[in-house]
Amino acid sequence: MDKQNFQGGLCEITMNKINDLVSIIVPVYNTASYLSECIDSLLAQDYEKIEVICVDDGSSDNSVQILYYYQNQDSRVKVFQCKHSGQSAARNMALSYAKGKYVCFVDSDDYIIPNAITQCIETIYKRKVDIVLFNLEAFTQDGSHWPCLCGNYYWGKKPIVDCMSDERCINFTNAVSCFVRKSIIDNNCIKFPEGMIYEDWVFMMQLCLSGNYKVFKMNSPLYWYRRGVANSTTTIVNEKCLDIFKAYEKAEEVINNAGVGARWNLINDTKIVEEGLALLKNRVILYGKEDIKNRYITCFCQILKKFDASYLNQVVVNMQKRDKSIIWLLYNDKNVKSYKSVFSMRNRVVRTNIIYSLLKKIKTYMLKVYRCISPTYRAICTVRDELRELNVYFYKR
Repeated sequence: MDKQNFQGGLCEITMNKINDLVSIIVPVYNTASYLSECIDSLLAQDYEKIEVICVDDGSSDNSVQILYYYQNQDSRVKVFQCKHSGQSAARNMALSYAKGKYVCFVDSDDYIIPNAITQCIETIYKRKVDIVLFNLEAFTQDGSHWPCLCGNYYWGKKPIVDCMSDERCINFTNAVSCFVRKSIIDNNCIKFPEGMIYEDWVFMMQLCLSGNYKVFKMNSPLYWYRRGVANSTTTIVNEKCLDIFKAYEKAEEVINNAGVGARWNLINDTKIVEEGLALLKNRVILYGKEDIKNRYITCFCQILKKFDASYLNQVVVNMQKRDKSIIWLLYNDKNVKSYKSVFSMRNRVVRTNIIYSLLKKIKTYMLKVYRCISPTYRAICTVRDELRELNVYFYKR
């Protein structure tokens, strides 16, 4: 599907009656290679009443020069600079300067489709909601792309829900997938936690549990999310990867303070187990230093072992069999002290699955051989084929 042609179904409101300012917040750090594509997509929006607030977080490439070029070309672009303090600080600074009635977030190596803002603001007015949550389309440089948010985890049957009555809202833990009234952020003093990554998880949890706001969940990919970028926060493996556990604990605190109940905790716990294991397998073990691996596994095991076995079984119910096996090995093994033991656990599970898969293939092959040499089976196949031909004959008549 052409990535420029997602429409998602426009509302029927006449847009010339809507004149609200929308603030688009773009934190920038060393993304000169992709920055023009990002800014171009914002300035090309068919809803023109926008301000693009770009905060450069101490870039060492020519990102700043690109930003000032756009500021000189279009008065809707506003550029600010700060000492390198992380994406959270840049976003918080941008929020302090934002004057729009509505706000959304775009990372500087991503972009949005031409009518993304139109779809969101029309939805706000037509559906009478406070927040729009939408899908993301991940893509890579080789042209591959796929929707990020799939299944009942996110969408459910009702598109319009109340924040504090539908726990699926807290599955949206990426700030770039939301379009929100800025007054909700201001009135509840919601900020991105600074000095850490995975800050979106905490921000979105605060946003969804700050009041019983109306939410419209739009299963249309308005946002194109670049994957596989070198030196991005999702590819670097250092002690910052431990921030995933800080984010989980802060999100858990928000849930407990909101008093919303066990269903919200189950979603939060499921997220840390699934994403924690994915990060461990795909990034930490493969690319992390030994100290980081050991610290990560220690933190992960501490979280797993705070659950009782019956509750953990609910948490892992939708995981793949191999991943479930690794989680239970981590949970039950009293001697997990280093990443080497996890390597051995993972290898044991992989070997078991390989053997099982091989035996299954052998069984299927032997069954095929039997069917080929069995006179009874050949006779059955002959009769079946004749019946099929007869059905086709009568159908054509």
